[in-house]
Amino acid sequence: MHSHLNHLSCNLCRGLLEFAEERPLGKSGLHWLKIHLTNLYVGDIEKLSYDERLAFVENRLHDIFDYVDNLINGYQWWLGAKDPFQCLAACINLPEAIEALQQAESRFGFLLVISTRQQFNWSSLQTS
Repeated sequence: MHSHLNHLSCNLCRGLLEFAEERPLGKSGLHWLKIHLTNLYVGDIEKLSYDERLAFVENRLHDIFDYVDNLINGYQWWLGAKDPFQCLAACINLPEAIEALQQAESRFGFLLVISTRQQFNWSSLQTS
């Protein structure tokens, strides 16, 4: 992998990267894709519960679908994100994932090619 274009690089580089092999998403994966999208958009994410993060995306589905359906003139909602290019990649994948799961095209629904990040709190393992 190139030293400038890698998964540890800047927001633009991470937004451009995709896996070579698709991975099944499923309903649980859609849940985490929405949380990932909120994490990319909102700055003080630790202040939001998982339900609030899901609601954040649900309340903006119209804007996300509008942009994906109309790339040139659609509402560029993702530009206000903390990590805009990664947010754009997630926005492009989200409508496809929702549609695939609604149509039940396969056992797993949608095959995802972008990476998602999750934050975990290991405070129980920390010592004081």
